[in-house]
Amino acid sequence: MSVNKNISIKLFILFSLFATVFAKDLLIIAPYYGNISNTYTNSKYGLNMEDTQMMDGIYAQFVSPENGQTNIFLYQAPNVNYSKVTGLHALSDWYFGQGDKWVIGLGYDNIIINMDAGNHIAGLDLFKLDNDVKEVYLRLGKYFSAGEYYGVTTRFLPYLGYGTETVAGSIVLNPSGPAPLMTIPVYSQQNYPLAGLNGHFEFHHFITIDAKHMVMFQTAKNIRTTTIEANLYFTKNLGLTYQYKNMEQTNGSDIYSIAGIVLVL
Repeated sequence: MSVNKNISIKLFILFSLFATVFAKDLLIIAPYYGNISNTYTNSKYGLNMEDTQMMDGIYAQFVSPENGQTNIFLYQAPNVNYSKVTGLHALSDWYFGQGDKWVIGLGYDNIIINMDAGNHIAGLDLFKLDNDVKEVYLRLGKYFSAGEYYGVTTRFLPYLGYGTETVAGSIVLNPSGPAPLMTIPVYSQQNYPLAGLNGHFEFHHFITIDAKHMVMFQTAKNIRTTTIEANLYFTKNLGLTYQYKNMEQTNGSDIYSIAGIVLVL
């Protein structure tokens, strides 16, 4: 296992331990299984690769309604686009104020792509890519309750924030013909403002839908992340869950559609 994967697992554990300190009221666990579509583009080398394969993951959320919440999602796709994709999403929110709470949050996202396409790309006898994308951001927002209509309780969380992205890795390629084998280091770092809007819709406590959209205003282009999550509870402790997420990146995207069982402890 690589150093970067070890770091992701350690951060997963650290976020979990931290969450249990301040959010002991509720624990939600959901194993997920489904498919992921990975797209990688590189105009310099004429690459436009897309593939859909299976993935799995584990989600945990620690909630204290008065104090805050932490949610963590660790996932992997062992063979998509000639790659192994490993991802970690972690977000902690702290609540303050009276009534509809203010929120200050710390988020961390890490996507690691280890690609070995061999000679499957036209014009290349070898193509390998190691890409490690890390994003850390702070956000500040406020919940707004929109009341209850036809049994549906609604609330929204608009927020603003600031983040930093680091991309590190390497490209190894060997063009067909006499051109030599090349190893090209990849590194970039940038800071950016961001904005987002979350919507939560709850029907009589047994159906919940969360819709989230965040835009990172980066230099090359705006990067968007859209998430839709739906839960159907049979009891207060057991239900089914579905999640769709579209994560844009500078050189492509990851889209996953997954389902699982949700346990409330």
